[in-house]
Amino acid sequence: MQALGAFIRRSIDAEDAARARAAEQATRARRMVVTLAVAGQVALVISAAGLQLALFLTPLWIVLVLLLYGTFARNKWGIDFGKIRRPPNCPRCDSPMPRWRMPKTLEQALWGGNTCANCGCVMDKWGRAV
Repeated sequence: MQALGAFIRRSIDAEDAARARAAEQATRARRMVVTLAVAGQVALVISAAGLQLALFLTPLWIVLVLLLYGTFARNKWGIDFGKIRRPPNCPRCDSPMPRWRMPKTLEQALWGGNTCANCGCVMDKWGRAV
């Protein structure tokens, strides 16, 4: 009878130990899921910040590329650094343009350019007749 009681106690202890191990494993799994969820949220926040940064910087890169291309191709997007040294002469009558220009049209105000006071020739910011 005592052997049977000892066997029952051992089996109950083994069941309790198995339940305790299962509960501990379940707790670890829950912690791991919570940790992964938090890590996923942090990764999502980081990727969202990267996306926002990319969306912010992309137009700046486009403008920079347009400025560089326009400067080398001498179109209206470019910057004329030659005007800093000296303004161009009129392409028609070769009279010098004033250093400080007064735009006559909205296009000249927005994109650069000048109108010759001597002959009335309209030119772009690069000094070419339009």
